[in-house]
Amino acid sequence: TITSFNTTTISPAANPVQVGTRRDILQFGGHYDIDDWTISANIRHEHKQGSLEESYYGTYGGMAFTLPVDYDTDRFDLSAAYNDPDFQALLQYTYSRYADNNTGVSLPFPVSMSALSAASGPYAQSALYATPPSNSAHYLTVMLADRLSPKTRAVFNGRLGFELQDDTFPANSADPYLSSTLGSPTYSWFSNLNALNQGTSATSLGATATVVEADIAVTSELASDLEGRVSYSVDGRHVHLSQYQVWGGGHGPDANTASPYYVVPQNWFNQTAKVEFDYRILPASDTKITARYEFNNTNRTNAQVEHSITNTFGLDLSSMLGTDAMGRVSYEHNNRSGTLVYGTAFGNLETGAPEEYTSPSGAYYQAPMTSDSVTVRGDYAPAGDLSGGVYFRFLDERYHYSAAPITLPSGDWNLTGYGVGVKHDYNFAVGPDVNYRLSQDLNLHAYYTFERIFFDNRGNGACAESNTGSCAGSVGYFQNKYASNTNTVGASAEWQASDKLKLKAEYTGSFGTVAFGEFNGVTVATVTQGYQNVVPYPDIDSTMHDLRLTASYQFTDQIDGSLMYAYSMFHSNDWNDIPSPVVASKDNSTAISILNAGYGPPKYNVSTVGVTLRVKL
Repeated sequence: TITSFNTTTISPAANPVQVGTRRDILQFGGHYDIDDWTISANIRHEHKQGSLEESYYGTYGGMAFTLPVDYDTDRFDLSAAYNDPDFQALLQYTYSRYADNNTGVSLPFPVSMSALSAASGPYAQSALYATPPSNSAHYLTVMLADRLSPKTRAVFNGRLGFELQDDTFPANSADPYLSSTLGSPTYSWFSNLNALNQGTSATSLGATATVVEADIAVTSELASDLEGRVSYSVDGRHVHLSQYQVWGGGHGPDANTASPYYVVPQNWFNQTAKVEFDYRILPASDTKITARYEFNNTNRTNAQVEHSITNTFGLDLSSMLGTDAMGRVSYEHNNRSGTLVYGTAFGNLETGAPEEYTSPSGAYYQAPMTSDSVTVRGDYAPAGDLSGGVYFRFLDERYHYSAAPITLPSGDWNLTGYGVGVKHDYNFAVGPDVNYRLSQDLNLHAYYTFERIFFDNRGNGACAESNTGSCAGSVGYFQNKYASNTNTVGASAEWQASDKLKLKAEYTGSFGTVAFGEFNGVTVATVTQGYQNVVPYPDIDSTMHDLRLTASYQFTDQIDGSLMYAYSMFHSNDWNDIPSPVVASKDNSTAISILNAGYGPPKYNVSTVGVTLRVKL
């Protein structure tokens, strides 16, 4: 039995630090009716303050630190709406503002010394880390709807926005570990760095963005049982900024030595045209078939796929199945074409600087893709108090990547002919929901959903595509596949306790598992490659609970209010995020030499209290 022992005193710098944030929100709104017009205004202010736990792990070890959080957001909406039976209109102005009260934060630079020393400490230097600059946005929204004829209706929605950077980044500290010979004027293309590799660009990005969104749709009854709808929409974003280059020393585990880092703006302009027809085949059973086609044309700048065309075909069939049940089946096919060019964004930035290539990673959200999805739903609603339904959905997506040139640029892309990216994924979901009216004043609702998501990724190693040849047997096959399963349950109850008091309770719980399979898990006697002697990762389990309680009370005909309480909790056992124990320094002092800390285990709980008061003047 151990009766006594000595413990090493931990340095005050290693004592636990409480982290957390507090958010306060104040909102006021109202509207005024004048004949067919309604004038509305709403003001919202939010302040958030506290700290978050952050960490870094690099070549020479790891460190943990707190990141201060201190910002304010404001939003103001002013609108005028007109409404009569045939014509409706809305004109709205929106202003939003984000103000960061920390322009930058000075934190330890984790790789400033390659050797650990109890005398000088492992991290002798610090670097200035910029926080998001303050910004604002102005939006003008127009919505129009008109009944052109008794059977035809047209709708137009338009939005124009200007997003502005109101503040600069602090002068960039770049990388304090770099030798001064790497700065200006040794490399003239990094003229924004001085001899100490410190940024001299006072205006930084100076970013602005113009946003344009518009949609026009016409719906008409073409015959007694035939209805048609056509629409055309545009969605564009143009970003203007001053080019800003940051020089990095490449001491991170995934960085290249002496690499330039850029800010790459991406503009896009989408055009979408749709046509849809609904035909009631059997009016007696309300059996209806819907056919639709959608054409999309997308143009981007600084993108791997700068131009793509997408064709989408869909077919729906719905019908009453007797007097109390209804069924619906939907099928959709999607085909996205385009030419994927790796490294496009980086090549567009060259002004004499050397090219910096990594393994070509394909942007799956831009890459050519084909997909198919099927959705089936059934609903049962008898004349009594019980109703419910069940649905099933399956989505399958296949991505196609361009061949990567292995020899140009000069062997930088040492692959088997294709880039890195998602090759295939599918999503499967099924679940029932039930609604029961216990009494005239009490209604209950419950649902359950099971969802499975699977991803098959293409790796960037020579053994990422095949387990034959030099990759056969004990060498190992890089699979890079993972699947996640999520079970979600929910329940709600709404009770009209009296003529003036209404109570509502809502709960949602999610329980999920993510299983990773990056390697095929081989074991060999002699380790010759980094991907040998590996086993499948353990599953990652997560749990989330959300509870919301609301009480609404009608004080008078002109005054009503509500009181709300919400609680959210999330917990995960992510194996990658649990810190390793403290390692004592070699001279047996109380100093800490290395703390291999990832982020703290992802878990949090948030409580929210809200009060609303509405007054009709």
